[in-house]
Amino acid sequence: MTVFAKMLDDANIKPQLSLKAVVSTSETLEKWQEDLIARVFDCPVANEYGTRDAGILAYTCPSGGIHITAENCIIEVLDPVTYEPVLNGQSGVLAITDLTNYVQPRLRYMLGDMGTLSTEECCCGRRLPLVPIIEKELLQRREEQMQNQKLYRKSYDTNYLAFVFVNDMGTLFKPDYITRHFKELLQRNNLKVIRVHDLRHPYVKHTTKNLYLTLDGFSSTGLS
Repeated sequence: MTVFAKMLDDANIKPQLSLKAVVSTSETLEKWQEDLIARVFDCPVANEYGTRDAGILAYTCPSGGIHITAENCIIEVLDPVTYEPVLNGQSGVLAITDLTNYVQPRLRYMLGDMGTLSTEECCCGRRLPLVPIIEKELLQRREEQMQNQKLYRKSYDTNYLAFVFVNDMGTLFKPDYITRHFKELLQRNNLKVIRVHDLRHPYVKHTTKNLYLTLDGFSSTGLS
């Protein structure tokens, strides 16, 4: 959507549309992207947090708070080692329980994402709980990238400034990066070598429940 909005903006094309909002999902939405899309399409931009497996879990409000859709799901934050619930404000792995999936409900489904439930209330007045740490961790990652850009100066690759998963030099990780490092990690710990994709299956999630992965700063109990 950002690329499309920039193409229209560069060509000085104003879409003749009447949109209530543009909803961003999947990728990180930065402030400059939100401003660009809102200006080109002349409507508010809403950001959502969700997963293919568990559906939409949270939306931003007009005040910028990321509110959990608590009427649709329960989000718990669990200790990555013991899988016991942690206190609000502490970081852990996210477990999702469906409240509206009557065909195949998921109970404490492990997403593989890390997050923290906020104890604060949003200034918009909505009482739905917030998940600001997901945004906070992305902003922290962005700050690290900016520091690397200052450190490496002209050597830093500026072609991927809007991307999250780049190395210290700003270059995108190669497609086989996770697969290759995951295999090496399993071999170093004398574990059975499986595909990264296999972590999506419940059997593997149970048999590797005590495996905690840390790949160059990205921590997760499961990779999608």
